[in-house]
Amino acid sequence: MLPSAVATGEPQLRVRDGQVAVPRLTATGAASETGAAFAADGTVLITGGTGALGAELARHLVAEHGVRHLLLTGRRGPQAPRSRGTAR
Repeated sequence: MLPSAVATGEPQLRVRDGQVAVPRLTATGAASETGAAFAADGTVLITGGTGALGAELARHLVAEHGVRHLLLTGRRGPQAPRSRGTAR
């Protein structure tokens, strides 16, 4: 199975139970089209949230989706430059 999997030329694949699978990203509709939404009383976890992209995502979730409870985590913990170092 391995030689035929390698012969596909795919940069990344998985072989499981004799089946070869290749990861693919697909476009989906907007949350209103798919029915996906954030629960008003739920908490959104953002890993890497103390970095620039995580902070931008947090702002977007608050402004565009009304999220009110966020948990931002990062590898550096309270030592991250933008971290307040304490839970609020």
